[in-house]
Amino acid sequence: MSPFGQLGNVNVSLLQNKQEAALALAHINFDFSLVKYEAPIEFQGLGASLSKQRKKEAEDGSTHLVARKLGALFESDLPVVKSLTQAYGRRVTEIAEMPSVNPKGTKSDGAFADLVGADGTTIWAAATSGHGVMAIHLLACILARIWSRSEAVSIWEELVEQRKVILAQEVENASTFPASVLRASRIDLSRDQLANWDAGARAWLRTADEAKKLQQTQLKLVIDNISLSVSEQANVYSSVMKTWTNALSAINKIVEGQPQRIQDGGILLALSSWHLYPDMSVFDKESHIIMQNDALIPQGGMISLGLQNNRGSPDDGVWWSLPLAHMRYYGEPIVSTRNSGVGNAQVTFDQFLFVALGSVLSTWDVPAHNIEPAMTVIMHLGNVYGNFDNRRSKTKVYRRAKWLRPLSRISHAFTSLPTEDREELRRLIFFGMRRCPKLFGEAGSYLSPVFGLTNIQLILGSMLTMEDKINLLRHWAAYCNANLEGALIRYRSNGPLSVFHLTTLYPTKQPDSKRKRHSKKPQQSEVYQTWSEQETANGQWIGDQVLDSGILEVSAEPTSESFSRQIPAYETKLRSSVRDQAHPWDQLNERPSGARPSDPNYELFFGNPADIAIFRPKSRKGEFKRVCNHLDVVHLLRLAESGIISYERLVVVLLEVVTSRKQFADYFDCLDVLARADELYAHLL
Repeated sequence: MSPFGQLGNVNVSLLQNKQEAALALAHINFDFSLVKYEAPIEFQGLGASLSKQRKKEAEDGSTHLVARKLGALFESDLPVVKSLTQAYGRRVTEIAEMPSVNPKGTKSDGAFADLVGADGTTIWAAATSGHGVMAIHLLACILARIWSRSEAVSIWEELVEQRKVILAQEVENASTFPASVLRASRIDLSRDQLANWDAGARAWLRTADEAKKLQQTQLKLVIDNISLSVSEQANVYSSVMKTWTNALSAINKIVEGQPQRIQDGGILLALSSWHLYPDMSVFDKESHIIMQNDALIPQGGMISLGLQNNRGSPDDGVWWSLPLAHMRYYGEPIVSTRNSGVGNAQVTFDQFLFVALGSVLSTWDVPAHNIEPAMTVIMHLGNVYGNFDNRRSKTKVYRRAKWLRPLSRISHAFTSLPTEDREELRRLIFFGMRRCPKLFGEAGSYLSPVFGLTNIQLILGSMLTMEDKINLLRHWAAYCNANLEGALIRYRSNGPLSVFHLTTLYPTKQPDSKRKRHSKKPQQSEVYQTWSEQETANGQWIGDQVLDSGILEVSAEPTSESFSRQIPAYETKLRSSVRDQAHPWDQLNERPSGARPSDPNYELFFGNPADIAIFRPKSRKGEFKRVCNHLDVVHLLRLAESGIISYERLVVVLLEVVTSRKQFADYFDCLDVLARADELYAHLL
């Protein structure tokens, strides 16, 4: 007999007609808490781990009453899933016996000792309310996984309301009917009771997700790379009942060792909600076998599915759309759509920081498959910022860049993980890059990549020695891939006189006096040729002077004697063109003043003629590219690793940018709010 077949003082299982039903109904005692059942052996471990308060609530309190009532409402429409119930019982017992997620309350916890640890109250209430009631808890987990609390409670209200109408119609239209149907049609459940039932499922999901983090992450990565509808039906009751019963039947077969082909998003949603992990055969461009090695799934219980993305968004996963009539008191039902993707997921604050990091990287032109260099740069900037002396750390300028700390911390957390463990965090970063590019401001409020530090003019300005500047321009010229054959670097030396020097942008080949053994031809070395030109205070040319050696050599000293004959030709062409000309500087730089551009042979290609600049022959074809004003993140990292630029200087420049660039104030203010929130959460932990 059904656990809900006994009806207080009514000892018959069938009522013969409406008059008899009405007479019996007048004397029915609807006390659902009187009947309790022994929990299946698979759930006994969970019961032993519950605190006294939670166990009492599950067996005698309102949670037990709700479980009994919901079981009475739906038990006649649910399939028998004995294998699934047993497997789920073993899984919850396994999780409940893990001290890492279910610690015991101690005296130091005071009045909250009974609330410490995993909350399995609703599971134990279902286990002690009859065999069919566990399916009610499983539905609660499905709804809690994808819907918000208010939406899930609204769905529960509509399910209860529609189910009571269906049962009442059965009583009205049938000449004979089970007494349990009559009783179920008169059940009353408040919104608060349904909300507590939903809250119990959500509490358990958080615990189980943490306990089975590795398998859950693997399953989540697969689900988020597909786009499957949970149900196409628009009616709430029909959609939920079909999804629920299909998932119960399919996963019951899986735990019995029967393979299943998945074409229904509801089954995947149920697997992630019930923490059961069959091996997966995933078909995309080629077949992949993903082994989960779940001891509760026998050999053969594999699922096969194809990666689909019909909706065009990589963040959707499985999705469900329903018109919710109980979301508001008046008006038409609200059509709500939810998906299992990261956009609807609950995240910790540290996980949110990864989304924020993705938003920052979205303007850096960083390829999605290679975000590690950008994170390495942020990490080093943060390390240098954190190592500044205490005197500087008390200044207002220093505090304006404290957002580097959380960004650097999570970058370090990401890069320190093994490659295979980064996928879950990478998914959060990608979500921030794709879906949250305006988290810190509208387009136009952002600086160039790396907070403006990839701007070649800013980098030049941060360097202390002319040798470093020359070396940087040579690397930059190779990076921007411009046609600069024959180009020269002109730079000003320090001293009482305004002395300019010239050096070749690219090395030239010079004969080497040494020959290798068994070699008939003399060897050649690549060297940079360097010479000087002198100016008076009023800018008139007074002569030429050949330097004795090159500033930056590749492999040998230049032969200045042979090269000196070429100097007048270079200088004649440069004397006019070194004066002020239009050049590709962006808004972060001021245009210097100077004399007339008149020489047709050379033109200013890049830089500041008053300090250091590249000039190229005008006969060279091809226009310079404005994109060359900025390095990409990878090249910035290479320059830092090679010692051409230092992170210390970059941080100093960053502090100047933060305080002086008013057009980007909103962007840095938003980053500052992120830093304040990070400090707040750190104090709460």
